[in-house]
Amino acid sequence: HLPVTEQSVDIKYKATPPEQSHPSARWQLSTGEREQQTFYEMGIRPVFHDLLDAPQGFIDGASIVVLDTRLRWYQQQEKLSLQTLTFFSMQSILAVKPWATPLSRKLSLQIKQRDISTDQQITAFESQFAMGYATELKSVLMYAMAKGQLDYATQLKNNYALYLGVDTGALWQFDNRFISGQAEASYQLLQQISGEEGDIQKLNLGVQFTILKRHALRVEYEIMDYEQFEVKEWKLSYLNYF
Repeated sequence: HLPVTEQSVDIKYKATPPEQSHPSARWQLSTGEREQQTFYEMGIRPVFHDLLDAPQGFIDGASIVVLDTRLRWYQQQEKLSLQTLTFFSMQSILAVKPWATPLSRKLSLQIKQRDISTDQQITAFESQFAMGYATELKSVLMYAMAKGQLDYATQLKNNYALYLGVDTGALWQFDNRFISGQAEASYQLLQQISGEEGDIQKLNLGVQFTILKRHALRVEYEIMDYEQFEVKEWKLSYLNYF
């Protein structure tokens, strides 16, 4: 008989239990500039999680947002408007593994302000759907998807705009002894199929820094290229989770 020695195995899990995640509801205060016009923004999201929120307790690359509402005040115009009302948004960006090739998806339904010139916007209903694949390289999750988008507004040609194109991006989590947070970069190329004329290119950059468990700072930058004109916007936000 061979001697048997008992060895204890210490298994450590990296995952954070869901009950230790950030609270689901969130409000935010923002300031920024759109084409040299200063604005202030207030937003509230009743439930769930987006990709720049702290990921602890959530599945990496997963996001569900319901009834996220943003009101914006332009200082020069002294005008308050509904900037966005997201009825529902879902993102599931899952990396392909040697044993599985899951589809990544995006879906959103919202009312938003859509640019029709550098200094004029209209209220439009927007629906988006995208599907593709993602891969993970160290702490960076990269994806590429085929995308369809439909905008509806009476001011658009034939009351709508239909696009097909690509949606690409990268998500990065950083965490060290000094600072932690998430960053995202995305690029969309949408080709006009029918309705309102003109293709769209969109570049988004965002980074969020965690300040304790219930507080965060977020910086966002966006470029919208509508062929005939281009709109740039940056925004700094304070977020509180409750």
